[in-house]
Amino acid sequence: MQDSSKAMSAYQKALEIDPTNAEANDGYRQTMSALHSDPEELRKRAMADPEVQAILQDPAMRMILEQMQNDPRALQE
Repeated sequence: MQDSSKAMSAYQKALEIDPTNAEANDGYRQTMSALHSDPEELRKRAMADPEVQAILQDPAMRMILEQMQNDPRALQE
């Protein structure tokens, strides 16, 4: 995870300097794909995010999330 984050940061900096750099674009795209292909890794990163932690500590939001988890059709209401 840490290496992927460093790679993403490096590719983003390279693209700021040269947005048309094919190697940076390909690397960025491949790293993004790798980061989002593992649901467990994605969950871990989300749970480490302070904004996500704050949302999960909100009692109203926890109730909504639990309801969505128990009844996915609740989103349509």
